[in-house]
Amino acid sequence: MPTTTTTYSFNKPVVGADEDDWGGYLNGNWDSVDDLLDGTTPVTGIDINSGTLDGVTIGGTTAGAGTFTTLTANTSITGTLATAAQPNITSVGSLTSLDVAGTLTSDGLTVDGLATISNASPALKLDETDTVDKNTYLNTGGGTFNIQTVDDAGTGFTKRLSVSHGTGDISFYEDTGTTAKFFWDASAESLGIGTSSPTAELSVGSQTGSDIDPEVHISGTGAGTKRPALRFYSGTNELGRVRGDSGTGLALSANSRPITFSVDSDSSEAMRIDSSGRVGIGTSSPTSKLVVEGTFAVGNGVSGSINYTSGGGLTLGSTSSDPLVLRTNSTERMRIDSSGWVGIGTTSPLYTLHVNSGAAQATMRLEADAGVNPLVSFLRGTTDVAQINGAFYGLRMNGFQVITFDTGNSEAMRIDSSGNLLVGKTVTTLNTAGGVLYAGGAGQFTAPSNIAMYLNRTSSNGDILSFSKDGTTVGSISAFNGDKIVIGTGAVGIGFAVGDGLLPWNTTTNTPSDNSFGLGNPDYRFKDLYLSGGVYLGGTGSANKLDDYETGTWTPTFRNMGDTITVTTARYTKVGRLVHYELYLTTPVTSDGDAFEWTLPFASSDAASGAFIAYSNKSSTYNHTVQSGINTSYHRIKGKDGGSIAYSIYSDSILIVTGSYTAA
Repeated sequence: MPTTTTTYSFNKPVVGADEDDWGGYLNGNWDSVDDLLDGTTPVTGIDINSGTLDGVTIGGTTAGAGTFTTLTANTSITGTLATAAQPNITSVGSLTSLDVAGTLTSDGLTVDGLATISNASPALKLDETDTVDKNTYLNTGGGTFNIQTVDDAGTGFTKRLSVSHGTGDISFYEDTGTTAKFFWDASAESLGIGTSSPTAELSVGSQTGSDIDPEVHISGTGAGTKRPALRFYSGTNELGRVRGDSGTGLALSANSRPITFSVDSDSSEAMRIDSSGRVGIGTSSPTSKLVVEGTFAVGNGVSGSINYTSGGGLTLGSTSSDPLVLRTNSTERMRIDSSGWVGIGTTSPLYTLHVNSGAAQATMRLEADAGVNPLVSFLRGTTDVAQINGAFYGLRMNGFQVITFDTGNSEAMRIDSSGNLLVGKTVTTLNTAGGVLYAGGAGQFTAPSNIAMYLNRTSSNGDILSFSKDGTTVGSISAFNGDKIVIGTGAVGIGFAVGDGLLPWNTTTNTPSDNSFGLGNPDYRFKDLYLSGGVYLGGTGSANKLDDYETGTWTPTFRNMGDTITVTTARYTKVGRLVHYELYLTTPVTSDGDAFEWTLPFASSDAASGAFIAYSNKSSTYNHTVQSGINTSYHRIKGKDGGSIAYSIYSDSILIVTGSYTAA
């Protein structure tokens, strides 16, 4: 039974074997050597410690070169392995260096020292066989080291991280691998999140084209000692912190230092909270809980603002058509609309100041210190035209020119510049309808076709109108028994009574008086007395009544004569029924007739009444009596002895006749 060699399994015949066995073993062994050397049959291993390959000593100090199917080297192998042989290298032992021009496929690689991959764009791919298209590709090129995700085909790359060798900048990419969203700027020592251009030590930006706000989350339990916080230090000294608490919310503190807010730079402070908790906006020295210097915008900052300027004071206003509204207890109390009209208790003011108290009494109060008069002043332009002054003695109104009072948009009353009170009129002209109370104390009242003044006393009798001189009562107009009015002073008065007429009255006792005072006196008399009835003289009986008194002229007519009589005077006086008359006659040159008769001014009571005297200027004549016995309408002349006298004796003469009779 033959044996085999240890390394290449050459057959060795046993001692004493025949030549056929030896021949067979030799042929087989040479075939194995042939296969070992021709490079077509894999050789498990070969160890050549001497000899040459292509003239190069094997095992010498110079590396050998050649083509091997199986090659084992105890020192080093240099040169290039054939492409077909490269995948068959199963172990290279411990190498000081390895230069692989193509792709190195290895179940494992241990490098003790520096491993170098040399190329213009050296790369290292890590294939992950338990997933699909999720392999790692490391490469460097253009001065930048990249870590990418690559698919199994090695054609689809997604950048994940880049490191610039020149600047030291590090970029982390979003999911598509196109934009750096986490960036370290090495030269500025700044970190950008959401931006590749950080402008501070830490810059956070939003995604381009995204509506997601940039956010920084600091997480903690939010209670106790595990509240999330952001702290600021100068060296080891804490300057301040921002801390969140699930119970109290967000807290900002500055360790007893002021907290300042700037809008453009550290030197342009916009707001601060000082160590006492006072807030200053536009000022670095707040003196109250909140101090604002400049404009304080309300709402969207366009429709309203609160503004304070030195010298200009505080301005509170609306810059749009929206009203300025003040509320208490969630209820509107006052507003100023776009026209500048102020409404208190109303949302629709109709005047410059409109107050509506609803069911309550509308009240406005002006108050000043003692010795100071509260004042309301009215100006037209810059001219002070009126004032309402709360003086210590009461309310004082000053119109400077005139104070008017209107109803229904029409003037009803005024106080003019002289202090006169005019009601229903604008001038003091007496004949103009209306009333005037003059500043000097007088008054006037004019009413067209109506009563000019009403005076009314109720309940008791007494004065309705009292007259005084220098404070002393000098007269009155009084009411008595409801149907009498009395005018007078003291014991001298006149009462006007329905049914009783005009009565003498004692105004002191407010009673009628009898035979106590007269009408006029010798020095001060009444001129004329017009009566439609009679006068009782010396008594109250009918015999004391004088019911007629009359003087006048009449035109007598003559009869029983042929010529015309010229009447110079024909006059009479009638007292009661007693008539006295006078006739002044001129007769013609020639006269005819046997009687002289004329008509009376009033009819006589009877034909025989009367006593008469006639007188003629002719020397041949003498006085005659006048006869009235003709009838009640005529008188005639008779002789002294009662005989008839011819009219002819009175021709061409002046005749005077006087007579008296009782009228019918």
